[in-house]
Amino acid sequence: MGLVVFVLALIAVLATVPAIAAAATPPSVFDESVSGITEHDAMLEASINPNGLKTTYRFRLESGCLPPRECLVIETYPLPSGEIPASSEAHHLTLDLNGAGVTLEPYTEYRYSLEATSSGGTTEGPGHFFTTAPASAPSIGGESVSNITSTDAALEAKINPEGLETTYEVWVGALPCVEEFGGPERCEEDKVAGTIPGGFSAQTVSVDIAKASHELKPNSPYLYSFRATNMDGTTYGANKEFKTADASPPSIVSESVSHLTPTDATLEAQINTEGLETTYNFYLQEAPLCLDFGCEVPEREPVALPAGKLLGSFVGQSVSVELNSAGVTLNPGADYRYWVSATSGAGPTRGQTQRFIAPENGTAQPPNTTTPPGSQSTTGPASDAGQGTVTLGASTLVGNVTPSPKLTVLMGAQKLPKALKGCKHKPRKQRASCKKQARKQYGTIGR
Repeated sequence: MGLVVFVLALIAVLATVPAIAAAATPPSVFDESVSGITEHDAMLEASINPNGLKTTYRFRLESGCLPPRECLVIETYPLPSGEIPASSEAHHLTLDLNGAGVTLEPYTEYRYSLEATSSGGTTEGPGHFFTTAPASAPSIGGESVSNITSTDAALEAKINPEGLETTYEVWVGALPCVEEFGGPERCEEDKVAGTIPGGFSAQTVSVDIAKASHELKPNSPYLYSFRATNMDGTTYGANKEFKTADASPPSIVSESVSHLTPTDATLEAQINTEGLETTYNFYLQEAPLCLDFGCEVPEREPVALPAGKLLGSFVGQSVSVELNSAGVTLNPGADYRYWVSATSGAGPTRGQTQRFIAPENGTAQPPNTTTPPGSQSTTGPASDAGQGTVTLGASTLVGNVTPSPKLTVLMGAQKLPKALKGCKHKPRKQRASCKKQARKQYGTIGR
């Protein structure tokens, strides 16, 4: 009986031997390959069959050597590990090296393998060799220039970063200097820099020179080129030429007078600097007293009011000067002329001469008095003929005006002395008749 029990137990033990042997089989590693090879990246691939046991794995990467270069010291790169649950099916694995924090060198040979471990043992694949692509610096094409003005231009180019983050520079230099010295190293130059992300398609970059705080000179030839740099090298674009437009003198858009009182006024204007820094001046001149028999002489010299400065722009900019603040006090009832002069590197411009009359003391005036825009001259002083007029509300002060009695009394009382003074400049034989006419015209009013 005891023998029978022993035999049965032995048979049971022997029956379990194949199952134990199967459980102890190490994982299988096969189909190692590499895809997506570039200058700096690659995708490692392999398959593992865990053969029914929970299995851990890790990729191994080593640098090798590439003829005719001398062999380098082999470097092992740390790569992430992973785990596969127990099963009897193959599992396909992939690993992107850049995603794992590894950047490969261009045109370099590498060897990778996959190692898998379970309770049944460790298996390492046979390994796979691959070579990265040659280095690719950025490419530049499609250089062009547009929106050329006297002081600005927009430069464009298409840059392919070839998969890597790329910085670019735009260089602009005066052509005569470049031609004289054979290069930009000894010439004053403007540089504008930028960055574009990695990718494999051309990206358009555009640089507005003036917006980048660089100013070109009018009517001047320039040379420009793009440079692009990534970790694989620097590419220099072709040298291109352009010429800035001729500069235009400033233009006087409008002139006006406001806040007119018997002794003060504010002179105003709108000036378009045409893109160049511009200085401006208002000028004020008291007109001579003129009667039917002549004018008071000599004519008063115009007063140059404090100058101002405007930055380059292509839109009208408002400027003004208050006469009292500038040290000028008007004579009530007097007739005045004024104009504005603007000067830039392209030349001077003088606005049209305008006129206004300072109101008499005690005469109410509206807060604003304006004159319509007049013509302008870039070659010399403007003529007074046909000039604009100053309008107070609905009344025109220059032209055919019928003043109120009160206004006439005040004007006559003030202008009689001026008329008599003007008679002194007449020939001796005409002085008596001149004084008689002045007293007749002004001396009897209001008595």
